[in-house]
This record gives sequence, structure tokens and C-alpha cells, in this order.
Amino acid sequence: ERVHPEAKEPSQVLLWAGRGPGELTIADCVEARIYTFALLDGSTSDLLDASDGLSCPTDLVLDAGGTLFYVSTDLGGGAPSTVGTLELDGTHDPSFAFGFPPGTTHAALAGGRLVTNAIGPGMEYGVDLYAVDAESGGAATLLVPGSTAGPVASVGASPRGGAYVFRFGLGEILELDPASGDLVRFGSALLEDTLLGEGGMGAMAFSIAFQEDGTMLFADPGQGALVLVAP
Repeated sequence: ERVHPEAKEPSQVLLWAGRGPGELTIADCVEARIYTFALLDGSTSDLLDASDGLSCPTDLVLDAGGTLFYVSTDLGGGAPSTVGTLELDGTHDPSFAFGFPPGTTHAALAGGRLVTNAIGPGMEYGVDLYAVDAESGGAATLLVPGSTAGPVASVGASPRGGAYVFRFGLGEILELDPASGDLVRFGSALLEDTLLGEGGMGAMAFSIAFQEDGTMLFADPGQGALVLVAP
């Protein structure tokens, strides 16, 4: 059932606990807005838009206290990306964290740090992972160089507290220490019958979702499948 046909090109959708019941919070990169959508009656209400400094909001992350973090990226423009915050009471800080590479699209909150990755030309050769303290914000610092991280397509944080990165192609999943940047192979999202090389894209998931028990879910257009990986 299509419940929100007016949505242009949503880049992230989440349920913001503390707001109205049955109300989704949506980031729309194309429209440069973050807004709410009520499942009951289909009404929408803007939370932030271009007049608040949004460029292209690509990801939304919540902390335990209800603070909403969003990634704002100038896709194709070459400007550095930023992370802003929005509180339930409407307090807005558009430059909470800054200095992320152009094209930064994903963020994950784990171990008190926000970890980000970017997508764009050359990502098949390695993607730098940056991090910033989720309490104080400020300038982002390099956590893992692309030569070590590899072709990261997405980052995510499990409700159990772990941080993970996904490498496209072979679909490798690595557990990330958000403090040290150490990476340890965890598993793979590559299905046995997936074609690699010429004529096959391999695994290509640009987001990681989690069930409450830590099971990972990858909506993977490369494999044409919704892939589940046990915790």
C-alpha cells in the first residue's frame, strides 16, 4: 500500500520516539527538508528546510535522549558535509559537527561517537571513515583511512551497541571499534547465487537496519534481495 504518494525522494525514514504516535520523520534530499508524516491522516509538517541551512539531508540518527542527528551534504557541489542536531523542543544546531568529506551520506551512533562514510566516484578504491564525539560535536577527525576501510557502502549501529560497516561487491561485514577504528571481519551479506564480475553487481546495500535482537537487514539492489544476517 502506498501511504505517502507525495514523497519526492526520501533518503531516510524513522520513528522519532517522543513525537506523535504513528508519526514518521522523513529526510528528503531533493526537497532539502526534514518533515513529519502522520500515518493516520497523511498530514505533513516541516521540521527543517533550506531556510534552516539544510542542503541535502541524507541520514537521520537518534540517540537515547531523543536528540535527532542529521547529515547535510552538498551532493555534487564539493562542499564539506555537516551534522546538525534537532531536539524535541525545537532547539536546532545546524553546525553541531563539521569537517566531513563532501558526499558524506551515512552516519551511525555507537560508543558515544558518530561514525560516517561517504559515497561517490572512486569509492571502489576505499572510503575514509570519519568520527566525532556525539556529546560535544565539533570538528570531525579521520577514524579509518580508505586504504584500510575498503569500499564501504554503509555504516550502522546495532541496538546491542556494536558498530558495523558493509563493503559492496563481496558484501563483507566488519565490526568497527568506534574509539580505535579497529575492524574485525564479522560475516558476509553475499548470497550464494549472486553473480560477480562482468554482468553482475555483487552485493550493494547502501543502508543497514537492525531488528531488536541484532539481526541485520540489507535492502540490496545489487542482489535484488532483502538479506538478513544473524547477530
